[in-house]
Amino acid sequence: MKKLAFVIIGAFMALSLSAQYKYYVYLKDKNGVEFNPTEYFHPKALERRTRCGVAINQTDFPVSEAYKNTVLTKADSCTATSRWLNMITIWGNENLATELLELEFVKSVNKAPMNAVITMATQKADDISQEAADRYATFQLERMNGFAFHDAGYTGKGIRIAVLDAGFSGFDGHDGLEHLNIEANYDFVRKESFVYDYSSHGTGVTGCIGGRMGDDVFTGLAYEATYLLARTEKSKTEKFSEEEFWLEAAEWADKNGADLINSSLGYTKPRYFIEQMDGKTTLVSKAAQMAFAKGIVVVTSAGNEGDGDWKYIGSPADADSVLAIGGIDAYKDYKIDFSSYGPNSRGLLKPNVSALGTAVSARSDGGFGKMSGTSFSSPLVAGFVACYMQANPDKTQQDVFEAIQQCGHLYPYYDYVHGYGIPVAWKALGNENAWPEGNAELVTNDGDLVLEVDFKYFAETLNNDSTELAKKNIYLHAVNEEGKLLYYSVLHISNPAEVLIELDDDRLEGAAIIRVHFEGKTLEYNLR
Repeated sequence: MKKLAFVIIGAFMALSLSAQYKYYVYLKDKNGVEFNPTEYFHPKALERRTRCGVAINQTDFPVSEAYKNTVLTKADSCTATSRWLNMITIWGNENLATELLELEFVKSVNKAPMNAVITMATQKADDISQEAADRYATFQLERMNGFAFHDAGYTGKGIRIAVLDAGFSGFDGHDGLEHLNIEANYDFVRKESFVYDYSSHGTGVTGCIGGRMGDDVFTGLAYEATYLLARTEKSKTEKFSEEEFWLEAAEWADKNGADLINSSLGYTKPRYFIEQMDGKTTLVSKAAQMAFAKGIVVVTSAGNEGDGDWKYIGSPADADSVLAIGGIDAYKDYKIDFSSYGPNSRGLLKPNVSALGTAVSARSDGGFGKMSGTSFSSPLVAGFVACYMQANPDKTQQDVFEAIQQCGHLYPYYDYVHGYGIPVAWKALGNENAWPEGNAELVTNDGDLVLEVDFKYFAETLNNDSTELAKKNIYLHAVNEEGKLLYYSVLHISNPAEVLIELDDDRLEGAAIIRVHFEGKTLEYNLR
């Protein structure tokens, strides 16, 4: 027995000594690195930086090869290198951090989170008849008034869109995608220029940005944009590298002149807790923030956790400069069940805007299907953003971020499931419609605060009958002096009569403004 016990203990000791950990190694400087921006960057990258007022600085310089090589002499392997963060991601034993901190050029060493689940924000893909597909594909763009862009000559031409995704199986040779200008592609998992395998998720996503089903039927708005395709997700058997691949891909997109990144991937449990969805904790959110700082507009899915245990947005949707996109039910015109809730853990508005949570797009078998998930809400908006950017070539990334929110059909109303609503092109093009103000006022009823809205006026002015009006929604929120959202609600109209909305006094404690939105008009009430 003693001999057997000794063998078992020895085995455990050997396992402990060979355990591997992942480390983020941050370096102090880029001493000795030579760098010529005009040779390193695509000319479009330099144009973007000039437009956005972004100067070349040390974060643009590559990591010192001398420093990297010294670190690698002590590491088992390297998975990623970041010039933005001056960081090397490596594997090594449990004593490696102590050894590396003894190096004069090492600033800090952080052990990477070891649990991870990457979520492709997709629920399902359903078969659909050709007639139904044509009809729905048209609707998913009409809901954004998107054809107004096309009528004005805006199709994303001249805008460079990077799609960071899990793979693009079935993309190459697909009739609905062959018109797209694919300038570059790179697989950051396998370190090779071939992304047309492994997953069809990116195929459907890209189809929602700029795909088409025929000469006159489109699945995305930006069919004349230039595309950069990047694979950033590894197989489910290796869960620790996707955020690093995303970071490398974002830097690659920057280098290659991307104006816009779409990412329909997100990170939640078990790697992170909800309170870490603060826009600054996760590596992928730091990467997204840096991309924005370089002049790139980042569009990403809010997530599909709304009807699950997690419920809230993931990362990088939590980052403050990222346009996080929620999902809308096409038949009810408000939040689809699975779309994740905001805000982020610091109380920042998320999602920012929304689009349909189901969309028709390209499948890997060469056909088209109806797909559900905020994976497809995000690229629908990305196509919208590309057209807006073409129409406004002098806008900075901050200008675009703010403008897309203001294009929301609910703006200036907002909440934590719709954001500012679905962006609509008539707002983007400055064609503001003259909506009726209607009759509404705050009254008291048996001691309770009640908002009284007479929608008969709307019914008469908008020429809506009872059946049509009953499909409409009332959006209501209350905010405090600082603009913090205290309460929000969406109500259906059951008939075109006077509507009483009872407001809970407890929820209104501290409220300064109440806003009610109905059919393009936001009514505002000051309680101060």
